[in-house]
Amino acid sequence: MAASTPTAKTELGTINGKACSSSANAFLGIPFAEPPTGDLRFAPPVAYNTSYPSAGYNATTKTLPCIQFGNEFVEDQPWSEDCLFLNVWVPSNASPELKLPVKFWIHGGGSTVGAPSNPTYDGCNLATDAIVVSTAYRLGPLGFLTLPPAGIQGNMGVQDILLALEWVQHNIAAFGGDPNHVLLFGQSAGAALTWVISSLPQAPKLIKAAIAESGAGGRRPSSESLNVLADLFAENLNCSVNDISCLRSKPTTLMNTSLPQLPDGSPVTRFGPFVDGKIIPDDPMDVGSRVPLVAGANTQEGTLFIVAEANNLPLGLTESDYRRYLQKQFGDNSTTVAKRFPVSNFNNTVAPVFEAMSYMYTLLNYACPTRAALEATRKAGVPAWTYRFGAQPTCAWYDKIEGTKEALEILGATHTAEIPFVFSLLTDLPPPNGTCSFNGQEVAISKALVAAWTSMAAAGNPNDASASALLGGTWPEWEASSSLGLVVDDRAPSLGVVDFSPCDFVEKYYIYAANEKVSGSSKNASATVGRRRRSYGGVRLA
Repeated sequence: MAASTPTAKTELGTINGKACSSSANAFLGIPFAEPPTGDLRFAPPVAYNTSYPSAGYNATTKTLPCIQFGNEFVEDQPWSEDCLFLNVWVPSNASPELKLPVKFWIHGGGSTVGAPSNPTYDGCNLATDAIVVSTAYRLGPLGFLTLPPAGIQGNMGVQDILLALEWVQHNIAAFGGDPNHVLLFGQSAGAALTWVISSLPQAPKLIKAAIAESGAGGRRPSSESLNVLADLFAENLNCSVNDISCLRSKPTTLMNTSLPQLPDGSPVTRFGPFVDGKIIPDDPMDVGSRVPLVAGANTQEGTLFIVAEANNLPLGLTESDYRRYLQKQFGDNSTTVAKRFPVSNFNNTVAPVFEAMSYMYTLLNYACPTRAALEATRKAGVPAWTYRFGAQPTCAWYDKIEGTKEALEILGATHTAEIPFVFSLLTDLPPPNGTCSFNGQEVAISKALVAAWTSMAAAGNPNDASASALLGGTWPEWEASSSLGLVVDDRAPSLGVVDFSPCDFVEKYYIYAANEKVSGSSKNASATVGRRRRSYGGVRLA
């Protein structure tokens, strides 16, 4: 593996990789499924089964993102429908005898955008004591459309990930990995997919443990509830609902303009895993994770979304905006909620209304669903741990986030902010060509989280000796009575209470169905991001 051209001998032949600038090797763009095009569009994935050339398969270049369907953090074009590839990063001294733990990453993006090729998910720095794998999966209607009259069951994206996990079981030993010690981890929609897959009957055969970053919990929709959207999608493509040939004949560029419209004219991007009785036989909330689970959220998840929703500066938001926001979430009970969580609670901040709205968004979409996932898993008798991440990054971690001090302070520990820490991206931020570096405290936080995540892969527990030393003690299993967990602030991780107490109140009044809430997805709430570049007091996104 340490040769100038790193190689791995798999079932289909030799794969040729390349060296990272760090002490790791990368194998990029490995096919695990046949191209999901033609008769395989809207169909379950078919395992790639073509032997590699005698000279080996060239795995030195990242592949194109899957077709994107959202408006936020869209990957740069070109895109491709032929996108079912995965990446593997290994320590430069890896060998088949080492049997290293494996970290398998699922990217976020509302199940409509995103790609494993995004430079923020580069595994070169993370592959020091573990193998790192990332996979693509089909997005939007190509990944999650359900249209039974046309023979489209749906959940193709979930099946893509399951097939990639099967690939790991058969091939990762060739890279020095242990197929019996695989951690499945993901963020946002990737966390929702992680949560769903961890609840499936076959999960213990595929993974050792799961970590859901900002996306566990919440009930999944049924196929029946999504059929009306599928009917509209087919109608917009001038196809009958039972004509799969028509749907397969349409160019993907037309699909992007054929998504059903909301009353305000923005497209419906409500795609993601749903309970179909077969691929996902039961709602994960009725089952819990079948493998040890870490589920957590960030303290200011909502700022990224509320900044994008605002049509003016965060400082320009008024209490009327807050009341309207609560009305959308709680209906006739919004006044009661406003009394319990008044704007005055945030008067010590620069933008009280903005902070109030962001706080509620965080509770409703991330913190409280996370608690529900923990409760379901503990009820099933499976160990679970939780964390609350509150470290404000001093560098931008995506190139679509403005890296000024003002912008980063407004966003705080927002949605996605933990990703550079768990990927050990400490310098040259935002990748790939940034010039910002994390400070010493941030480096220490990253090392602690990386060690805990590796411990989950190796042992199904975040408390090996290395991780416990860096965390300052043993990370306690979550119990509802004490709600102990890992609390990360700007200084260091510590062990203490992760406060979910506001959830009892908000869950009593929250109108889930009316708002079509899908936990763990970057929903269409912030439709302005990605359409055009805007500035909100120095916060510029997309």
